[in-house]
Amino acid sequence: MDTIETNTDSTFLQIIRDIRNDIAVLFHQEVALAKSEVKAKAMSYGKNAIFIGVSSLMGLYATFFLFLALSNLIGLGLVNAGLSVALASWLAPFLLALLLGVGAVFSTLQALKAITKNKPLTQKSVGARHDKKILVAEKVKG
Repeated sequence: MDTIETNTDSTFLQIIRDIRNDIAVLFHQEVALAKSEVKAKAMSYGKNAIFIGVSSLMGLYATFFLFLALSNLIGLGLVNAGLSVALASWLAPFLLALLLGVGAVFSTLQALKAITKNKPLTQKSVGARHDKKILVAEKVKG
């Protein structure tokens, strides 16, 4: 009977070792799968980020040429209004830059006004507002 118990113990230990090894292999396979999924996702994000960058650059060039055409149109209008071509050639881009600058300052001031108006809540004020709502709700019920 001693040989049967020893054989059973060694079989049991072998099963435990096999389970441990299988778990280790499974864990390593899962980590490898996660790495490959993350790599594929990162490559996809990288490719899309490049597309966004190229599209933004193209949009910037399109905006530049739109403003160049607008500047030429203003210059043509100034020439038709009686100014010399030499004067209109520098006055038109200057006027356009002045208009764009005023628009940028105006929109920046509006954004700053909105930011200072909407201050973030602190944790204490959030808690106080929540407590106040509970008290108001209890007064309404009671």
